[in-house]
Amino acid sequence: MNKKWLDECLKVWKSLPEEIQNSLKQAFEESQNLEQFISKEMIGECPKCGSENTIDCENIQGIEDNTICLCKDCGYLWCICGAPVSDDIECGHWKICEECKEEKDEFGDCGILPEECEHIKRWVKSWQKSKKKKT
Repeated sequence: MNKKWLDECLKVWKSLPEEIQNSLKQAFEESQNLEQFISKEMIGECPKCGSENTIDCENIQGIEDNTICLCKDCGYLWCICGAPVSDDIECGHWKICEECKEEKDEFGDCGILPEECEHIKRWVKSWQKSKKKKT
């Protein structure tokens, strides 16, 4: 980790309200390890089976994407935006991001989290509606 990254993390931490900091500290202390903390606080339960035994796929060979989540119990793959991920391991929200007119940095990132992006929220809602019609 470089100093600039650590400085940015510290700025973000200090900007959080004290009750959020305390909540995160408590969750970290209750976790057995960093992976369990990240799973519980950043990824959450599997939308398919409800298991908390979840990880991001940053270190999964062939995926290497921290926006893709994996349930270690049932094998379900989904994106942090909430959509399931198909066999090609690419969430449909990436196409929305590619076509988006928001200003982006040198990595193509606009800085808006997928779960907060209005364009992606609309796409997820339309995906959820089409899923309900099929059932």
